[in-house]
Amino acid sequence: MRRRIACLCCAVVLAGCSGSSSKPSATVAGPGWVRADLKPVSQPYRAGGRFVLYVQGSAGLDIVGLDPKTGSTAWKLDASASGVTQGVTPTFAIDGNRVVFLRDVGKGSAALVGVDARNGSLDWTSPPGIFSDWATSCADDATAVCTTGFALGQPQQARELRFAAATGKALTSPRFPAGSSPRSIAPALYDLGTRKPEMFAAVSAGRIAWQRPLASVFTLAGASTDNGWNFDRVPNEGLFVGSVMGAPLSSTADSAVFDVSKTMTAGVRIGDGSAAWRDSGTQYACSDLPCPGMVQRSEGTTTYKSPTQGLRLRLRGIVKASKTGSPTFSNFNVILEGFALQSGKTLWSFDAGSERDLLESTSPELAENTVVLSGPGRKLTALNLENGSRTPPAAGAIAWCQKPTRYTTNVPDGTNPTTSYQGNNALFACRPSGAAIATPEKVPRFVGTSLDGVIAWSEAHKVVARPPAG
Repeated sequence: MRRRIACLCCAVVLAGCSGSSSKPSATVAGPGWVRADLKPVSQPYRAGGRFVLYVQGSAGLDIVGLDPKTGSTAWKLDASASGVTQGVTPTFAIDGNRVVFLRDVGKGSAALVGVDARNGSLDWTSPPGIFSDWATSCADDATAVCTTGFALGQPQQARELRFAAATGKALTSPRFPAGSSPRSIAPALYDLGTRKPEMFAAVSAGRIAWQRPLASVFTLAGASTDNGWNFDRVPNEGLFVGSVMGAPLSSTADSAVFDVSKTMTAGVRIGDGSAAWRDSGTQYACSDLPCPGMVQRSEGTTTYKSPTQGLRLRLRGIVKASKTGSPTFSNFNVILEGFALQSGKTLWSFDAGSERDLLESTSPELAENTVVLSGPGRKLTALNLENGSRTPPAAGAIAWCQKPTRYTTNVPDGTNPTTSYQGNNALFACRPSGAAIATPEKVPRFVGTSLDGVIAWSEAHKVVARPPAG
C-alpha cells in the first residue's frame, strides 16, 4: 500500500474504542456474501483471521474486522486522519495478528494504537499527538511502525515517530531540522515542508541520511510536491523513483489549471540524494497502474513491495481540475511507457491518444499486469505492462474497473464540521469497455484478498466476497 497525492486534485485538495454493540450480518448472494450497509474507504486486508478495512462511519473514519466466512462485523473501532494531507489515501500497518492505525483521542489530537485483529481489543496506545502521516511498516525495520508528527507535552518539533509494532514502545527516531513539517512521500523519503528552497530528505536506521533541495534533482521550473507527487523506494536498484509536477498555470481555492507536460520523473540515489537520471515531460504511474512486481491485493498484506519495472505517462495538454466536478481536458495526449528503473531507459511505449482513464487511474484490469486501453482509432487493446505486448480483448471478457472514492471526517482543529478526504479506489466487475456488469460467481485471485476460501474486495458502496476461480 502506498501513499501519494493524485496530480489533478492536489492543488485544490491541499488547501477508547467506539465499540459495536450490534454486529450487522452480510447478505448471502449465491456463493460468498455482500455487505451493502458498509461504505468502504480502503480495500480489505488480512490480519488475525479477519478481513480488515477502513469504512465511512457516522462521525468520521472507522476501521472494521469482518468474519471471512459470513461477512458479519466481528469488531468496529473509530479511526482518525489526524493531520494527514487530504489527498493522501489511508493506510494502516499489519504485524501478524495486530493492526496499527491512528485513533481520535479528543481535543484535536490522535494516538497510534495497536489492536488485536482477532477480537478488536486494544493492545497498546501511544502518547497523544498530531500526526501528518498514516501508520506504515518502517522501510528499514519490519518490526517497527513509522509515522510523522509530534507528541503532545513535548517540544513542538516535527519528527519521524517510530514504535515497536508488538508493544508500542517508542524507538529512536530521527529529528528533522528546526522549522520543518515533514510528510512522507515514499518509504523513508520525506518532504521537509520547508519552501524557498523546498527540501527533501531520506532517513536510515533512525537517522537522517541526507537532505537537499528538491530542485537539485527536479530541475523543472516550479517543481513541488505541493502540485502532486508519486514515488517508490526501489532498494534493489539503490533508488527512489518518482515524479513531481510543475506549478499550475492558474489556481483558485476551488480549481487549478495544469499544463500536464510540466512534470518530471527521476531516479534519486538512496545513498546521497543525487540524480541518477531524469526524464522531463513524464509522470510516474506506478500504483496508479499495476506496475509489475507491485500487485499484492491477493496477498492481503500492507507490507510495502517495490516494482520490478517502471511505468510513466508522457503527457501533453491542458487539464482543469476542481473540487466539485470532473476534470476537463483540451489538446490532451498520453503515451504510456514501460521503463528500466535503474537507468530510466524506455523499454516499450503505447500511444493511448486521448485516453483519460490513464490519468485518472481507472483503466480496466483484464488480468494481473494487463490493462485495457483505447489505442489508435479508439480500438480496445489488452496491453501487457511487463513487455508491452498487445492483443484484442476477447469478446465477453470480464475485466475489473476502478472508481475513486472519498470520505468525510471531523477536522482535528474543529474549524469546520467535516471535510472531504481521498479514499482508496473501489473495484467493480466490468467489460473491457468499462461498462459495469453483474458480479461473477467466482473471481480471479488478483481482484482481492483471499481468506478462508473467499476473495474479498471493496466496491464503492459495499464489500463483496466470492470464491476464487480456477
